[in-house]
Amino acid sequence: MGYPNIPYSEWEGFYKEQEEKVFDCHDWDTFLRKGFAMKSNSGSSNSNTINLDEILKAKDYLKGNQTKYYILTVKDFLETQQQGPFRYHVLILENDKLIKQRTVEHRSKKQLLTPAKIKGIQLLLEQFTLINPTDVTMVHFKPDRQGQELWEKETVNSLDSMIKEERFRILDLIVKHDIDAEKS
Repeated sequence: MGYPNIPYSEWEGFYKEQEEKVFDCHDWDTFLRKGFAMKSNSGSSNSNTINLDEILKAKDYLKGNQTKYYILTVKDFLETQQQGPFRYHVLILENDKLIKQRTVEHRSKKQLLTPAKIKGIQLLLEQFTLINPTDVTMVHFKPDRQGQELWEKETVNSLDSMIKEERFRILDLIVKHDIDAEKS
C-alpha cells in the first residue's frame, strides 16, 4: 500500500484505520476510478497505477477517423515490474463517454493484452448486440514505451475477426443452452 516502513507496533492501528476508510466508502465507482491514480497521497509516483480520468480527458486515443464506440485497453504495469498483480483496464466508450469498465488481472502472468481485447469485445457486445464493426475502434495504451507512440490502434481486420469470433461463441452458448433445455 506504499507504507513499507511501518513499525510492527503500529500495524494493528494502521489496519483499523484502513478498514474504516473502506467501510466508510459509499461511491465505489469513483473510488475504483480515482483511487488508483498515478500519484499517491504524498504526490509522488511510487504507485504503478494509471489515472484513467486523465487518460479519458486527454483523448489521445482518437486515432484516424472517429467512431461512435471505442474499446480502450490500458496497461497498468511496467515491463520491468517483477511482481504482480499485472493488470489491464478495459474501457468501453460511446460518443467519448465511459459506459463500461472492467479490469483484467493476473498475479504472475504479464501477457494480458489478448485477454483484455476479448474482455473489451465481450463488454461491447453485452451492451450492443447488433453493433456494426465499422462503428468501433480498439486502441491500446502502453505507458512504458520509451520514445514510441503510447497508443496503438488495433487493425480493422483484427477487430472484425475478434467480433465475429465472440459472436460465434455467444451463438454456440445459446445453442448449447437450447439443446440442454430440450433434453430436460
